[in-house]
Amino acid sequence: MIKKALLNTGCFLVIIHTRHVNRRFMLHFRRATLGNKERRLMKITTSKDELDLELHGQEQLWSLRAKIRVPIDTIIDISFNEVFQDWCKWQIRMPGTGAPHLLMAGSYWTEEGWDFLYAKRPAGFYKPKLTDVLVIETSQNRYRRIILSITREESNKIISWWRKAQKSKKIEKKA
Repeated sequence: MIKKALLNTGCFLVIIHTRHVNRRFMLHFRRATLGNKERRLMKITTSKDELDLELHGQEQLWSLRAKIRVPIDTIIDISFNEVFQDWCKWQIRMPGTGAPHLLMAGSYWTEEGWDFLYAKRPAGFYKPKLTDVLVIETSQNRYRRIILSITREESNKIISWWRKAQKSKKIEKKA
């Protein structure tokens, strides 16, 4: 028997009762700091030809991915959505983590191809509503969309990087 409880400390407690052993696992979702030490969080870096997404610590554990590289030539569009609900008819998470109202992380197979999600606090279960997400649409074989929960400031930096790269491509094609 498995019992789950959301504690006041922002942790998710999972208690597994078996015939011989009682085990308790504490899964921390919300804390960004431990004492005075800050944990490394998702890092998005841009270079001349690609966008790199590096996941650290628990993010790697939940999404079962460490790094995603997206060449700039394969990016079709980048947008920041305050509310995101553009879901296909069906989606299957494999591999990854889905904790309703806490976290959606990992690779999702849909009728249109693969999506990668790392979204915090999704509202809803079947077709969740995500808030403050960056959506990167690609023409890659692996991921059609990469959907990330990040702040508006971080997303604006990434969007401006992509737009500058698009302008420089147009200038090169004209010359």
